[in-house]
Amino acid sequence: MKKIVLSALVAAFSLCANAQYESKAGDIALEVGFNPFSNSFNTVKLNGGSINARYFINDNTAARVNLGFGYEGTSDNLYSTDHNGNEVKTECSKHAGSFSLDLGVENHFANAGRLDLYAGGQLGIATTFGGGKFGNTEVSGAAISSGWSTGSIDPCATTFSLKAFTGANFFVYKKLYVGAEFGVSFSNRSYKDYEVTIDSETTKKKNDLSKTSFDFFAEPALHLGWVF
Repeated sequence: MKKIVLSALVAAFSLCANAQYESKAGDIALEVGFNPFSNSFNTVKLNGGSINARYFINDNTAARVNLGFGYEGTSDNLYSTDHNGNEVKTECSKHAGSFSLDLGVENHFANAGRLDLYAGGQLGIATTFGGGKFGNTEVSGAAISSGWSTGSIDPCATTFSLKAFTGANFFVYKKLYVGAEFGVSFSNRSYKDYEVTIDSETTKKKNDLSKTSFDFFAEPALHLGWVF
């Protein structure tokens, strides 16, 4: 029995020692967010609600794509009393969501054993959508952030972004790695027009608001990836 255990340990050690940690042309990697210091159940989750993947065009160059989608719908019934003392039910519903797509390229310029260093650039587009209906009021093209009122409307928007980044991955095993990333980001966010309909009368709310930002960023959590 001792010989079997010893042989298994030797085989496992040899496998790790001979493992190739460098990515090769044709490799695909998928990533999720990883926060080992979390006190909640969100230790492992999608990065900002997105699926992140990279494909190695050659041994040192990888194309990356981040695809994100989120949706939340809420419905409720509100009860009130009319002037005759009768109960009146008002049906309410609202929804909000987002979609994002980022495309980029990475240059993996240094590899030292388990450590992989890379840098690159990324272009992205993101859009939000939403609407709601409560009683004789309907909102289209905007999300209702809280309650059931046109006083808490968040207009939908489209964001274009450009990022330059650098990062590092550390292979804990030959196909499993953890990493971190930081860089600079330039983005422009343009808000959309929306409509409010009350008693079949529609009012179009024009929105010319646009915001431009330039920021340094760092991923709030590590990323955990698998290469296959």
